[in-house]
Amino acid sequence: MRFERIQGPRRGGVRRSPAAHPRPAPPEITTPTDRRPVQEPAARRQPKALSAWSFLAGSLVVSALLFGLFLLGDRGLWDLRRQRQRLANLQTEVSALAAENSRLEEEVGRLRDDPAASEKIAREELNFVHPGDVVLVLPKGWTEKAAAEQVAKRSQASAGPEKQHEKKEAERP
Repeated sequence: MRFERIQGPRRGGVRRSPAAHPRPAPPEITTPTDRRPVQEPAARRQPKALSAWSFLAGSLVVSALLFGLFLLGDRGLWDLRRQRQRLANLQTEVSALAAENSRLEEEVGRLRDDPAASEKIAREELNFVHPGDVVLVLPKGWTEKAAAEQVAKRSQASAGPEKQHEKKEAERP
């Protein structure tokens, strides 16, 4: 079978030209073991055109994958949000440390310039005393005991004169 190429209209009408590249003849069978029949080359199949729906479905799948990578990836939105939260926490911590540093610098300045402040630290934290001072050594837990006694005194005072009168009568023989 031979194909001819038809060229468009010219002055003289339609002109036929021979095929640009004639096809070579199929090889002949030369060996007796090759028993395949000689066939002419078949026409090339036309690939199926993609439908609009398959193109849409494919683009949606690719878009969903890219969106997932953008959202959940190593440097995605979730990671960005977590990093911003960490940055805010660290900035808060830095500001708190800066305030603590300024307070300590102020205290150091007071201790250098004011001898009363350094004496107070020596007395309270290092337990230093001046000659002639009286030192009271109190047992552990004395603050709780003193607080309980003060609460008891306050409750008696708030009870009023009637209860105190009844207590005095109960104490008489």
